[in-house]
Amino acid sequence: MTTFRTKVNSPKGSSTLDATIDDDDLEFDCAAGEGDNFPGAVPFTVSINDEIILCDSRAVDTFTVNAAGRGYDSSTATAHTAGDAIYQNQIVADFTDLETAVGTLEDHFPTAYSMDVGDAGGFSGIKFNVATTEIEFYIDAVLVGTIDATGAYTDEVA
Repeated sequence: MTTFRTKVNSPKGSSTLDATIDDDDLEFDCAAGEGDNFPGAVPFTVSINDEIILCDSRAVDTFTVNAAGRGYDSSTATAHTAGDAIYQNQIVADFTDLETAVGTLEDHFPTAYSMDVGDAGGFSGIKFNVATTEIEFYIDAVLVGTIDATGAYTDEVA
């Protein structure tokens, strides 16, 4: 099952490194008072220079890195200097995880259904429900399935 990483939109999702870190450190601090620029929910990724880092948690301004989180998504773990920029960006794994979730969805829909918008019988298509953070799938204005934030598919047709 796909678990999507949490995102924060600009201008949040950026800060600077509070102190120098080595290539194997599993904890680091951002600039004082700027931790809230990053997600409170986990997991999420940040980049410092060319390295992508998978974080397991954040408490105030302190980030805890997953045990395999340095050099994440085919990047290379390196040392970083105090003052280096920390950003939260889209990464390749975000897109491959989405492709996997869509593939799972395609496995659940009969091929005879069309997902075009504007079918004569009513709306057929995909909507993002902001309130529930679910992707909803409709055929002829009937909700037929959802994918939640963890990537789990639920068949809504009884």
